[in-house]
Amino acid sequence: MVTIPLSAQRYIHDALDRGLCVPVIGAGTSIPVGGLGWNNYLRQLLLDLPPEAGKLANDPDNPLDSADYIRSLRQLFHLEPIQTTVFNHSAVHEGMARLNCSLYVTTNYDDSIERALSSVGRQPMVKCYDQLGQFDLLSPSRAPIVVKLCSHSSNPNPGALTRRDFAKLLYQSRVPQEFLVTLLRTRVLLFIGCSLQDPIIASALDRCFGDEIGRPKHFAFLSDTTAESTIQTLKELGVDILRMPRDQITPSISSTLATFPQIPSNRGRLLVIESPLPTRAVKILETLITLRINDKVPAITFITDSPHRSNELKEIRLHFPTLDIQIEQVKDLHDGLTTRDHVLRKYADATYILAPSEYSVSPAAKFAKFWMGSGQNPLQYHSESTANLSRNKTSFRQFLSENFKDHPSIGTPRFCELDCSELTAAELYTKILQEFARWPDIDEVVLKPIDGAGSLGVRPVKLKSDENFARQVVTEFLSILKAMPCDAETERNITNKVLIEQRIFGEEFSVESRRSFGNIETLAIHWKIDIDGDPLRFFERTFVTLSPEREEYACLSRVNVELLSEMGVSDGVFHSEYRLCNESGKIFPLEIALRQGGGMVGFSVAASTGVNLFESAIRGAIRSPQVPFEINNSRIVSTGLIFAERPGVLPPLSVVDNGERKAIRLNDTLGLSEWLNSKLRSHPRAAALSDFSTGPGNAKLRRDAFLSFSPNSLDGRIAGLDATVEQIHIWMSPGQAIAEEETTYVAGLLIRADDKLGNGMKATAEAVAAMQMCLGQIQCEPLPALLPALWNVHRNTNKAAWFVSTNNHRGGFRSDDDSWTFALAIQEALSHNMGDPIQIVDLGCGAINPVVGILAAAADYKVTTYTGLDTDQDELSLARSNIGIHQLHAVATVLSADVKLYDPIAIIKSQNLGFGRFIVCANLPYLPTDPQVGNRERHVDGGKDGLEYLPHDVLRFANALQADYCVINISSLANVEAMLSACWRSGFGVVDTIATVAPLEKYALSRLSYLKTRPWSNTAIFGEDGQLRQIIFGFVLGKARGVNGSLILQEAASILQPDRRPLGSVFLARSQWVRPHCDV
Repeated sequence: MVTIPLSAQRYIHDALDRGLCVPVIGAGTSIPVGGLGWNNYLRQLLLDLPPEAGKLANDPDNPLDSADYIRSLRQLFHLEPIQTTVFNHSAVHEGMARLNCSLYVTTNYDDSIERALSSVGRQPMVKCYDQLGQFDLLSPSRAPIVVKLCSHSSNPNPGALTRRDFAKLLYQSRVPQEFLVTLLRTRVLLFIGCSLQDPIIASALDRCFGDEIGRPKHFAFLSDTTAESTIQTLKELGVDILRMPRDQITPSISSTLATFPQIPSNRGRLLVIESPLPTRAVKILETLITLRINDKVPAITFITDSPHRSNELKEIRLHFPTLDIQIEQVKDLHDGLTTRDHVLRKYADATYILAPSEYSVSPAAKFAKFWMGSGQNPLQYHSESTANLSRNKTSFRQFLSENFKDHPSIGTPRFCELDCSELTAAELYTKILQEFARWPDIDEVVLKPIDGAGSLGVRPVKLKSDENFARQVVTEFLSILKAMPCDAETERNITNKVLIEQRIFGEEFSVESRRSFGNIETLAIHWKIDIDGDPLRFFERTFVTLSPEREEYACLSRVNVELLSEMGVSDGVFHSEYRLCNESGKIFPLEIALRQGGGMVGFSVAASTGVNLFESAIRGAIRSPQVPFEINNSRIVSTGLIFAERPGVLPPLSVVDNGERKAIRLNDTLGLSEWLNSKLRSHPRAAALSDFSTGPGNAKLRRDAFLSFSPNSLDGRIAGLDATVEQIHIWMSPGQAIAEEETTYVAGLLIRADDKLGNGMKATAEAVAAMQMCLGQIQCEPLPALLPALWNVHRNTNKAAWFVSTNNHRGGFRSDDDSWTFALAIQEALSHNMGDPIQIVDLGCGAINPVVGILAAAADYKVTTYTGLDTDQDELSLARSNIGIHQLHAVATVLSADVKLYDPIAIIKSQNLGFGRFIVCANLPYLPTDPQVGNRERHVDGGKDGLEYLPHDVLRFANALQADYCVINISSLANVEAMLSACWRSGFGVVDTIATVAPLEKYALSRLSYLKTRPWSNTAIFGEDGQLRQIIFGFVLGKARGVNGSLILQEAASILQPDRRPLGSVFLARSQWVRPHCDV
């Protein structure tokens, strides 16, 4: 076994670990597998030449001169060049291929190193010297790169290397030498099988030595018979020699290479459990690219049970070609065992797990438990009990009561959990009064969903004031709970119970921390300046970092570490929230989230400490050491969130400048920053600071900040705040719908202030006063989702112009309200056409009753073809009769096909459809049906939520045919909000809405008890018993057009007033749509 100096081992190990080691490969590595050394190479050149040529060319000290002379003889005799061909790779090549290197350089023509890399599963990219112009050493690459210094892409294997060939490389193209010089100055080179007298290598070493610029050490594997003078010369040039026995040089080099850090045979796989937001998935992938820990970035698999998120992630994946990304859609993430079995079949190599969102923590904990039970290597993640403490607020408060009852610093509020599933608002309010009667000193409580997030639904209620107002608050809270199942994000939340707890008065803080190998560190503490600014709810609008010099910082940090330790958290990042009670001075924990803070928290932590929370989360997941950080006591960062003032469609953000409202140009964050900073320089200083000091909350904190200023600095005549707007992030574009303004932030600002005094309080006051001024300048006033109705009439007054009555053509299953709403919606979609030929594909066409009138006037509508699909043979027979009676053969065709199984492209092939835009229409079954009931009506049965076909099958056809518009008919009895949300996530917004007041027909009445149990029933069924009504909607959806339909239902019901209007009342309204890419 060859022993190399310990100092050299450490140096090479460190370079390999840091990804800075580059092997330089010479011809000596290929000799064991048929490569030619100089002597054998000269013998090959002498083939076919006269015998005396060998004697004339025999110069053992200068083989390049011999090669030059022999090549001139071969040209004289018109002989072909000798090419170097090797058909295998040696053990040395394989040893190099296994090194933790991303770049290899060779002077050889053969492809031995490429073969070796491929043999160990590392498919290389090859670049010749003429392809190095665009090569970026800093650009990450999943594949190792092999640079062939002596090969041109037009002729990679030209033949002999003679002194003339080297001269061309050195003087006609300086790229090989310059590239090698760059590597000598910035990387640690391992010369293997090289003659360091090769002109390219020798000249590069001379360049570096002559310039006397600092450079790293380099190493060369050479025979132990190498002359001492040569070794000394190389040391002077910065190359240390690793001596190998001459008679065992190949196995000696191989065994030595095996002791160096290797590329692992399995880099591991990181499972990301349901990335809920596209922006979060992007951040994870961006961080993985920049992270590149020892170039061992794991493969990554996103696990989701949402087809829409799956599609979003597939689109995102296209932007990260250097990462190994897989997307796996499972049936139900919350079914840990089934999900484990599904993942295990394809990803048994999973080694790490990450849950980046609040709602994926519990599924991840379940999955990790079942994964361990499968006998696989355990996935490091929080236990189920720890995840439950994080997600279930009642469990967390019970945990606090049991473990910190008599703690001198930690307090627990009085609380209770109530079952609200069968209670009205008045009954729930009465029960709250009864429960808290045992604590007569409590005047105010807070209502919270058991497992909500982002302050959604959290409401303060005063117990001893206006009872009517308190009941209104409880009514609003219950409506929020009932709406949760309609949203994909909150559909699994607990909605039959509510947590009521004592309201704690005092300042609120969030603590950002991380745990790594058992050590818990506090990264930053944010003071939520205006959390109590709204008396009706809690808006987390303005944060400011708390100075580490403050006593509060030390207390909160100490309590946070104690609490996380008691909960038994695993490695990762955490977002904890606390109240510092004014009365008792105790710290009351509100929640511990097993993920990083949202909103601007990550930007704030990065700006104040340099820590990337996404990087910390990933390092924690893959068990990599965290990057150390330093706390800057004098740097204070304030962040602010811009919320919409009410639900609606987002217009461009605006500011008021000299009394005139001005829209902010799309994505012009730089211009907005400059404008705000100019305002800060002229803002009345004393008034702004005074407003901050007298705000609500802990008077001591604000007073200390205010008193840190000198009297002169508070002179009312002095203008300007000593703070700077450094970042603005705009997350929502004009045209997007905001359904819940309290949890939807549109944009965020980051302001920095530096305090030279070092206690941070002066900078705190400056930063917060500046933030309050800036937030007051920016306005976000959403518009109604629907424009005023174009018409709002009874259907009988308008039917003749729009709809051919079912009495005039053959019909099968008929519903006038349903059919004519569908007909109106199709015509409205056609009205958006700009003159192009239109092709209609109708899913579930039935007897084609609604479209007969449109097809009869096909020329007027520019409709060239109509293709209907249905499985009911009776309906199809009636459809063909209608086509014949109304002479529609030239335009219309119907096919027997199941929309769930049919390939959309087959329509084009089978019908020979030509040029033209597509509109995909669907009047498919949409009536919710109890899955426990066996007897069903296939004409109307839409599955448990009415969405068995909608919108997934419609969107599949629309995307395959690249349709500009879809038309979907659906009843308010179905989960319309979920359907519209799915369309929006797939890129289709609501452009037009047709709504008709219709009676509940026999099929719906027979399912009435089931329909009333649906979470959306309060917006589905209208009127009194005996006169129950529904709304039939016809939605025109546009690709990259329209608005998120989540707002449409509420506004449509308000316009239509189905409780009051006569049956058959109908309206048409266009969406309030601002083009997403407008420039104003």
